[in-house]
Amino acid sequence: MESFNDIEKKYQKIPVDYVSDGKKVSGLLSLSKKQSEIILSSEHPLKFEPKESGWFDFCVKAADGKSILFHNALMVDGTRYHYRGDSQQCEEHIFPNVVVIDQANLASGDRVKSLTFQIFGMESFFHYIHVNRCSLHKAPPEDIALIQRLLGNCNQRDTFFDPSDLYLTHHPQQAFRLCHKGNQYEINFSGQFSGGWGSNIRHSYQPAARIIFGEPQSIDDALDAIWSWKRFFSQIAMVDLPVTAIAFYGTEEAFGGEASVYLPNMKLDSEPGGDINRIHHGDIPLNFWE
Repeated sequence: MESFNDIEKKYQKIPVDYVSDGKKVSGLLSLSKKQSEIILSSEHPLKFEPKESGWFDFCVKAADGKSILFHNALMVDGTRYHYRGDSQQCEEHIFPNVVVIDQANLASGDRVKSLTFQIFGMESFFHYIHVNRCSLHKAPPEDIALIQRLLGNCNQRDTFFDPSDLYLTHHPQQAFRLCHKGNQYEINFSGQFSGGWGSNIRHSYQPAARIIFGEPQSIDDALDAIWSWKRFFSQIAMVDLPVTAIAFYGTEEAFGGEASVYLPNMKLDSEPGGDINRIHHGDIPLNFWE
């Protein structure tokens, strides 16, 4: 699952192709929060079919071959015309309210069967100690013998060193699961661990929320489901917690092909004026899950 920041860096300014009336139109995609836009250049104005709200959906093909869906897009200031002698060049500037990268990984009809997402500060709600340090200073012989048995024959006693600390690592686990009205809600841990000794041990595990829908949902309904859960956590934390990453899936499985989502209107914690940096583990009641 790619974060909004990662997607923004990757698609800050890339060429794209749009097919209209059987003709390929070149363009430029730039994702930069509220300054995000798609610029399409053609000889004639492009005919989109907006809904009553003025929103419309369309797809482009990126240079890497990925299909990018722009959901609830809006025209900006209408068509801009440029003239060079007798030739005319039309420029369409479009703002995408929802960007879905790798549209092919959605279910039929651009629907969502399952999704994962992350919320800023979620680790304050679901805290789990994945690495435990155990001191072996003056450990009884029977404890050393137990460790030797766990190691097996790969380390015989005559070559076994005398450790002062032992680090027990736990495999990331599921923290939460709830079935409600045909949908399944989960909190799972994922992350990385790199071994070493003492201060060289590095581990980073973050909880991610997951929803499996009983029936595939539209993009709008899938986002509404995320925001319902986001409001719950924000209410407990007493501060608005932004969503930082979203991935859609066309199946129940959370691996394999995913469709990464980018929301240009999402205000992230790195922006000035935000108050979410004050969230702390101690602010969350009953936050420790052991």
